[in-house]
Amino acid sequence: MRITGGKARGIPLKAPAGDKTRPAMDAIREAVFSHLGPRVEGAAVLDLCAGTGAYGLEALSRGAASCVFVEKSPAALTALEANVTAVIKSIGEGLPAVVQSANAFSWLPDGDHLFDLIFIDPPYALLEQRGDSLRARGPVLLAKSENARMMLECPGEYEPGDVPGLRLIKRLGKGKHQPSVLVYERE
Repeated sequence: MRITGGKARGIPLKAPAGDKTRPAMDAIREAVFSHLGPRVEGAAVLDLCAGTGAYGLEALSRGAASCVFVEKSPAALTALEANVTAVIKSIGEGLPAVVQSANAFSWLPDGDHLFDLIFIDPPYALLEQRGDSLRARGPVLLAKSENARMMLECPGEYEPGDVPGLRLIKRLGKGKHQPSVLVYERE
């Protein structure tokens, strides 16, 4: 697993041992960032259920202005902090990248901070149990600009319910047995 584009392209990402963290695959991240295109440049990014930080770090590599990473697993936090250090060093800029140890369901940003891009990549079992709660965070945290997007990685067979305040605009990914990403915008 590596950064697939931008200034840190090719930087390998560490993942904790075991199967509790499921890193975002390179191919699905490439599809997401191809879809987002110029929206990434200068964006304020939130990576909820960050794990290795692959989505947020990819955004920083491709020109995002800042990223907040929220993760609660101690093993994932160790890998995430190492990945943030490696990518920021590679980019060579003092980008604001903040790692916070917190539960994605209860975390709130400091002040009135809103995000242009939100990436949510939860454990799939958690998504089945509490997916509606995670998606409901989007309207609260998304900036009001027309470019703001929320991306939720999920199993290909996952069927989301409606979320007040969000509109599903695209599903990225191939087939029912591969991960896909649901792309939302504000209604």
